[in-house]
Amino acid sequence: MPLVSRLVTRVAVWFIVVNRAQVRIYLWVPKVTAPLWLVLLITFDAGALTEILLQRGRNRRQQR
Repeated sequence: MPLVSRLVTRVAVWFIVVNRAQVRIYLWVPKVTAPLWLVLLITFDAGALTEILLQRGRNRRQQR
């Protein structure tokens, strides 16, 4: 894993760990209360998954 990726991951994990408050999230209709660390973790994972999928698409186009 490149140095920048490791650094971003460590900073994200630290940020997630120190934010333990409860937050209210408005999802169009329902209101959900969840720990902020869980919301941040889900957001970070969604971003990482998006990057992986985009990278795969770029690699496939370059192989053709």
